[in-house]
Amino acid sequence: MSMLSDLLNRQSGVAPAKPVIETAPPAAPKAKAARPLPANPLPPLNLPRQWAMELQKIVFQLSHTAKGETRQMSFMFSSLAKGSGTTTVSYCFAYLLAADDAHRNVLFVDVDPAVDKAPAAGAMATLFVGMDNSSAQWSAPDTNLGVVSVRLGPDRSTASSTAWFYDFMSTAHQTYDAIVVDAPPIAFTPMAYAPARACDGVVLVLRCGESRYPAINNLVDDLSEMGIASLGAILNYRQYPVPRALLKLL
Repeated sequence: MSMLSDLLNRQSGVAPAKPVIETAPPAAPKAKAARPLPANPLPPLNLPRQWAMELQKIVFQLSHTAKGETRQMSFMFSSLAKGSGTTTVSYCFAYLLAADDAHRNVLFVDVDPAVDKAPAAGAMATLFVGMDNSSAQWSAPDTNLGVVSVRLGPDRSTASSTAWFYDFMSTAHQTYDAIVVDAPPIAFTPMAYAPARACDGVVLVLRCGESRYPAINNLVDDLSEMGIASLGAILNYRQYPVPRALLKLL
């Protein structure tokens, strides 16, 4: 598994602000109160060493901020087709994002269009698109990593689904610093575009040897036209033609 950087070169079109002459020194910003440590530590997640190293790189690239800076983050993981390992990669990313900072609350959102699909393991609640999504319905997680399942509700229109996800993300950000959405394949499920609009951007999980550049480029172009940022891609199930033992010697 490897990170393919710079899929999209984003440039800021904001003009530099004009200098402002202040007659009095500005007041010092109030320090943000540190969140208490979770009641219980995260259970161990045993990952292969190479997996853990690659995921840590991805966590750093997507969540890196300046020293002392804090910000709310939301990422959606999707793919071109089923079987790319999106759920595994996105959950491991959410886990490491939470484990990286015990004071950072992370919410993992399992999204699936099948109404009758069982909720994700450890889910605090199962919510349905179009229905009330008050945080009062969620039980408090024992750790700083919470899990919620989202299923397709009775209203399946794209506009109302997008509005529901905006409201859901706004509600979730009152408790969580980062939200990681595991979405179905975005190329075949129109529902996946709704949470994509509400997130900071989309990370594509691609299966090595099966994903084709034309399909990837077309999807990135479609996302760009809809104002959805493509944050990068993860190449999963990568095969090494040269034995690993020999690679270490090269």
